Amino acid sequence: MQITIYYQDRDEYLMDKVEQKAERERRSKSSVILSIIESYFEAEKRIGEILTDMDAASPDQISEGLEEQKEERQEDKLG
Repeated sequence: MQITIYYQDRDEYLMDKVEQKAERERRSKSSVILSIIESYFEAEKRIGEILTDMDAASPDQISEGLEEQKEERQEDKLG
């Protein structure tokens, strides 16, 4: 995939920030930009949604995990 980003002089400050972050983290500028975009879109999601988006867990696994957490909380309240 290839993306072209057009920016104006007033955006130079942001591009400098991206370049500094890329140098500091030893990553490419495109990698930094993609991680910023990912953070933006994932910010309001719950961890289960992120895990299913990444195919790290299925919706069923998330549901099972949430059920176990609820049960553990109930046990803690009773004890």
